[in-house]
Amino acid sequence: MWWPSLWTWTVDTVAPAAVHKRTTVRYGRLALTWGSLTAVGAARIVVLRSMSPKKPPARDVYRGSGSGYVDPKFANGVYHRYRIVASDQAGNVSPAVDVVVAPSALLLAPEDGARLRGPATLRWRAAPKASFYNVQLFRAGKKVLSIWPRGPHLQLTRGWRYLGHSYRLKAGVYTWYVWPGFGPLAKSRYGQLLGRGSFSIAG
Repeated sequence: MWWPSLWTWTVDTVAPAAVHKRTTVRYGRLALTWGSLTAVGAARIVVLRSMSPKKPPARDVYRGSGSGYVDPKFANGVYHRYRIVASDQAGNVSPAVDVVVAPSALLLAPEDGARLRGPATLRWRAAPKASFYNVQLFRAGKKVLSIWPRGPHLQLTRGWRYLGHSYRLKAGVYTWYVWPGFGPLAKSRYGQLLGRGSFSIAG
């Protein structure tokens, strides 16, 4: 007697786990690492990016099976949001992991958005081979200070002069920017923006 063949199969519907990421930000360089994909049951990674707080990550910057992604031309001082999604051979997709890198990532103090009661020391991570920095301070959209410290820090004072005008560190919101300079100050050779942050002085 002839019996028809009988086939059975199991559909894989188990999604990979969310990746455990590590973010390293340096001047001009970003690294996202997540380790071995087999540890989360995945075979492939997709990394998407947005450079606007108002838009979700949509641009592919990496697709593959490696353990990390490196951007050697990273633009510091600009908002970045990354979304990391893993998938397995069956097409199951992991929960997304988002990473936000703020424009202030390399600014150490004061913390972005901090409320202060008086002068503070501005501090930032040193850029490799930088011999000086340019720090610019704005209040209400107007530049009130531009100065060139030699090291990665600047002590603010209660009053100063800039372009022939006297200014005081009065109540309000301040935005500060830092650029690294290379070689002699007179040559005015600057790198890309190192960071942007803000703080407020209480009345």
